[in-house]
Amino acid sequence: MDLIVYDALETPLLDQSESSIVVPVEGVDGVIEVSSRLDITKLREDVAKIREVKRLEKRAYWKGSDDIVNTYAPHGTSLDTWPVLGFCFGFEGNELDNLRAGLRQLDTEDLGSNLDMLCVLTQGCVANAAADADGSLGAISGAPSPGTRRISIANQDAGMGAGLMFFYLLAGGLLMQARTAPINMDRYLGRPGQS
Repeated sequence: MDLIVYDALETPLLDQSESSIVVPVEGVDGVIEVSSRLDITKLREDVAKIREVKRLEKRAYWKGSDDIVNTYAPHGTSLDTWPVLGFCFGFEGNELDNLRAGLRQLDTEDLGSNLDMLCVLTQGCVANAAADADGSLGAISGAPSPGTRRISIANQDAGMGAGLMFFYLLAGGLLMQARTAPINMDRYLGRPGQS
């Protein structure tokens, strides 16, 4: 993964070097694959990598009988832990509508396993919007959920900063909702600890 969005206050580092870190998946809120040029081939590769991270099970938490239980539903299904969100970012890339069509082909029925959103700095974003039966678009989101469809949001005359700002607002709006419960590092040491 190129970028890992994690809770630095609640997540211990398992390893760290000048150019990389290793963190337990329980503390990962999102991942971002970054490329100089995002085309269909690179999109397929990035989506495959992101799906691998999204499949990792988050289960090493300290839990007590009196804990407050938070629930999260960025993909429309209620979960007890924040899921890993996945994004692709390219400085340049294919036409936005071509990337949107390619992303639709890669999408599965399991909305949580899909790429959440992509951005091409020179072109704009592919995000998600609620759609009425007549095709009218409603609220725009950084994550797919039931009743949404992929949409292209082109920079048009607004310039490169518009796409980046839109990406930041949608991705950040989701990621700021994430909370990390205390992580039980005993599970990483091979000891069951408290479940």
